[in-house]
Amino acid sequence: MLKFYIAFDDKNQAQKQAGQLDVSHSKPPDKHPPIWENGMGCVNLVYDYDSADAKASTIFFNPIFEHDGRLSRMWECITEITHRPQMPDGQARRVKITDLEEHQTLVECFFRELLGRTLKGQEVAIIQDIATLQRRIEELEALNRVATILNAAHDLQMVLELAIERIGAALRAKAGSLLLRDEDTGELVFAVVLGPVADRILGRRLSPGQGIAGWVAQTGEALLIPDTSADSRFSGSIDEESGFVTRSMVCAPLKTSRGIIGVVQLLNRVNGRRFSEEDLHLLEVIALHAAAVIETATLLEREGKPPAESAPANLAEEFRRPLELLESHLGELFNAATHQNPDMVRTIEKAMEGAENLRKISRHLSRAY
Repeated sequence: MLKFYIAFDDKNQAQKQAGQLDVSHSKPPDKHPPIWENGMGCVNLVYDYDSADAKASTIFFNPIFEHDGRLSRMWECITEITHRPQMPDGQARRVKITDLEEHQTLVECFFRELLGRTLKGQEVAIIQDIATLQRRIEELEALNRVATILNAAHDLQMVLELAIERIGAALRAKAGSLLLRDEDTGELVFAVVLGPVADRILGRRLSPGQGIAGWVAQTGEALLIPDTSADSRFSGSIDEESGFVTRSMVCAPLKTSRGIIGVVQLLNRVNGRRFSEEDLHLLEVIALHAAAVIETATLLEREGKPPAESAPANLAEEFRRPLELLESHLGELFNAATHQNPDMVRTIEKAMEGAENLRKISRHLSRAY
């Protein structure tokens, strides 16, 4: 859900305008859907209304009371989107959709169609705060998963497969791959591939500097490519041979104390949207931890155990900076929410507990090695 606030007059205008909209021409999700009033406390927005796969969206209006009991001139608005999947034996129960981008689209449509304006000022700030918190929580959960891999898996191939699986899930990608650098040739080898044409790509090699992955491996800089057809660094050779069409991608280096050992790249989001700067940042943070996982597993495979004098220090250092950033940001959000958005306090507290758990895992791993 998303929570935002509008003035009392805006609330009345929205409900009045909603009641005048024609609801008989519902459109597919890629078209502009109609909105209408459903009682005095909400407005509904429906996607694909006539199909068994419909999405029904609602914005609820809740009154806000001042400390002296008087009704505030501001109203709290909460979004909800439910989805009824297609089922061969009849209609399924509706399930809530938590995709933040869909909720943001709903709010933008609400302001544009019912209030006749775009988001601005405090409205934007409130939504961005919640969006930032959601992204930080997703990032924290992803880091916890990587830490769990580091604690439980020592087989290199298992580590690689688990890493790309969780990275792909965290960023909701259709396909992805983890490429390791061949120390003898400098080539990048597709060590693990996720997606519909994985068997056609696994084991393939890229020349040093070839394509987006090669550029990232050489420069050590992560890349966001919203449209691959518009970027001259993109090489379509793998697409041509595999039959997969790459439209949008993010790619980050796998950095360790020994340098860049490979890259991880994700292709095409499952909802059809392009990757964003937030996606790139999340991938960079996860890639940092994945690199530590891979380096540890590689050392174990080669020598039976990592060098005692370097492994603990390397692991602690790899985890330290991202954890500090997360804990600092969560602390700021907690202080702001305490005064401005009390409903979010418990959610932030849970995220802070997760951060502390991740720090404990890091300390445990350092002592274990």
